[in-house]
Amino acid sequence: MDLSQASFARFLLKNQEAQDLLAKHEQDERAKMTETQLEVERTQLKNALSACSSETKKMIAPVVREPMVHRLLHSFMKDSQKSGSTFADSFQPSTPIYQLMQTYAEEFKTNPDHARQIAKQWTESMGRAAEETVKAAETASAKTKEVDRTQAEGADGSPLEEAPSAETTDEPAPPQREEWVPGLSKGKRKLSPHELVGHFQLGEEMKASGRAAYEKGEFEMALTRYTQGVELLNWVEGTNDEDTQRVQEMLGLFHRNRAQAALKVDNWHEAHKAASEALSIDETDEKARYRRAKAAYSLGRMEGALEDYRWILANSKDKASIDAARSGYAETLKAQQKDRENVKKLMGQAASKGLFSEERPKPGTEEEIVAEAAALEKRRAEKERRERAAEPSYLPVEKKAGGGEGDAPSTPYSASAEPRLSLEETTTLLTELRDLYKSDDFEKQLREIRKAADYDQRRILIRLRKVMPETQTPVLRKWGFVQEEYAEMKKDLDRIVGFWSARDETVRGLSKDLMATVMGDFWGEEAS
Repeated sequence: MDLSQASFARFLLKNQEAQDLLAKHEQDERAKMTETQLEVERTQLKNALSACSSETKKMIAPVVREPMVHRLLHSFMKDSQKSGSTFADSFQPSTPIYQLMQTYAEEFKTNPDHARQIAKQWTESMGRAAEETVKAAETASAKTKEVDRTQAEGADGSPLEEAPSAETTDEPAPPQREEWVPGLSKGKRKLSPHELVGHFQLGEEMKASGRAAYEKGEFEMALTRYTQGVELLNWVEGTNDEDTQRVQEMLGLFHRNRAQAALKVDNWHEAHKAASEALSIDETDEKARYRRAKAAYSLGRMEGALEDYRWILANSKDKASIDAARSGYAETLKAQQKDRENVKKLMGQAASKGLFSEERPKPGTEEEIVAEAAALEKRRAEKERRERAAEPSYLPVEKKAGGGEGDAPSTPYSASAEPRLSLEETTTLLTELRDLYKSDDFEKQLREIRKAADYDQRRILIRLRKVMPETQTPVLRKWGFVQEEYAEMKKDLDRIVGFWSARDETVRGLSKDLMATVMGDFWGEEAS
């Protein structure tokens, strides 16, 4: 018989034996399904309890298979998941459900029969309530079916015209839920705390794996792990501020570590990009800013590197970070100056050889071009000489390789006649100045000057010219510098130190130490 035919339905309604047989079959199926569902629930509850404290597990273990305990705990577990929490976090001693389980477990331990009797009464009461609910639902369903049958047959029992189905109506179907697809959907996908647990666990594993690879020197593998960490988190966010903050912090860490691993394998572009991503999350991330500066230096982006180093020097409170940034800043300044000199040299050579003759007309003959280049170079040298003369000079101009303009200045003391201060007196004077510059008060003043000058060498020197007269004059007066103007005292000091620097290594060392003390890492022998 075709069970889909209406004749089978009429046969079933008229045959009580068939109805009893079908009811028994349905009851057996429900029993099988109930047992299977019970095992599934027990497994779920076991997994949930595994995350609880040892005291909680010890309390629940003897009674967890009792029907009342099972039903209450499993229902509580589902409610916890719906609210975005975990069973272990929700099942705490302060909650009523925990206190109920604790009371029942104590009763079960002292008088198990009485405890089971209580549970049996509770189960029966719950069963009666459920049975009444089912009966009410069945009664309402039967009434609905009778109304539908009457409407379908009409008052005289004849079939009526079928009502149009939902598929044939003009009403639009309810919109389907739009799935979030990584790489295609806009924005980030919001995940509940329960959904984010797996992301955080996997993120911790990737972080540990990347760190282990980095410590072993396997920088490519470390870069891969940190990249995977970025891909794990860069498309999700929490449904609350706390989870969103945790996602951002872990994502920033992956970007920052990815930049460091990229630096180790000389992948400057990736390092710069990763560090910039970390700074877009937290602009105060000093490690990310330092690593971006290093990548920018390797890419030849000197201004970008200097800007990041200056930010660290101006904002960091960590001595190690400040020292590293200061060293990097000095190195970048020297490289920048060298690059500029190389460019000038190449441009001069190109101009002298007429390499730009096809692009623009010659201003004159080759001799005129060479003469113009020489005049430009002479003006540049004169400008630098004037700037050096304006610096707070208490030591000679650094001697350049090959002699020439960088040699010790020609003064009355450059001949055989000694200056009015002896070698020992000059050494003692320079030592006093060095100790003065290293005092706490003056070092504090120097830090303020460097910060105000935005850590730019020229601007630092300009500001030093304003404070050096007040600082040096008392010491110079003590040593017999009687000139009224500080500029005259400075020139006299330069002559004395210049004379002895050309003859004594100790004076030369003290001169360099003085400049290094004032300028810090922004000064070196290459810079004059």
